Amino acid sequence: MSLHHLPNPLCFFSEVKRVILPMGAILIRDLLRPKTEEEMNAIVQEVGAEYDEHQTNLFRDSLNAALSLNEVKELIKTAGLEGIKVYQSSDRHWTAEKTMNN
Repeated sequence: MSLHHLPNPLCFFSEVKRVILPMGAILIRDLLRPKTEEEMNAIVQEVGAEYDEHQTNLFRDSLNAALSLNEVKELIKTAGLEGIKVYQSSDRHWTAEKTMNN
């Protein structure tokens, strides 16, 4: 849940590639950038209903910094990781997972 804070997420995925064992498993989850401003506003309003202005701004900034599913898939491909399933796991999260069976 902190990948969106990294200046170069490819470095993270490259490090995962370096350290994962051939039959190793991974589970990575982070925020998913909303496709539209309206979608972002709805998520911020729903999740941050009790946030103060500062917290609301931080959450909105995090959503703006988040990756899209296509960006995650491209980073994983560029890093040379294989057998990883990437999918939208909630209205505001993506997940990348590899089980020991993959």
